[in-house]
Amino acid sequence: MSLESDLKLIFIDIDGVMNNLNDNTSYFSYDPEKYGLSKMNISALKHILKSTNAKLVLSTSWRNHALDYYYPYHGLLFKSPLKQFISVMGRKSFYDMSCSPHMKGFQKYYDILGFFYKNDLNINNVAYAVLDDQTNQLLEKFGENFFLIDGQTGLTKTLAESIIVHLNKEKKYDA
Repeated sequence: MSLESDLKLIFIDIDGVMNNLNDNTSYFSYDPEKYGLSKMNISALKHILKSTNAKLVLSTSWRNHALDYYYPYHGLLFKSPLKQFISVMGRKSFYDMSCSPHMKGFQKYYDILGFFYKNDLNINNVAYAVLDDQTNQLLEKFGENFFLIDGQTGLTKTLAESIIVHLNKEKKYDA
């Protein structure tokens, strides 16, 4: 891997980030056959990766289950889009196919901190963004590194541009 100070990471949730109501890929459509990945949202994420050379880290709860896991939502069952997501993005888009660890009983915030610890990375020396549609995971503690995604529209091109600026800005690194 590159030097820590050159490293750019995107901690990515799937639900509410990579699907949306506009093209009926959201679970809000209540149609298990349409649930999956939005081409618009995938395009926005690929644009971020191309513009920043960032690598993805799965922080989605889907990472804790088999790739064909069905997620119950309002009594309906939805096939996990995780396998499709990995395929569409390509394995080279991921940071060593790593996931943030799942520390049972803890909020996602601690899972992401655990990733930095597990990989011996100084969080202050890495440009990173956390993309999620949830506010109940203590993710706001990441400050400007946290990007709250509207769960009904997912990752938009406008928000992608803000993430690109964030990841590409010059950073003062700890010694």
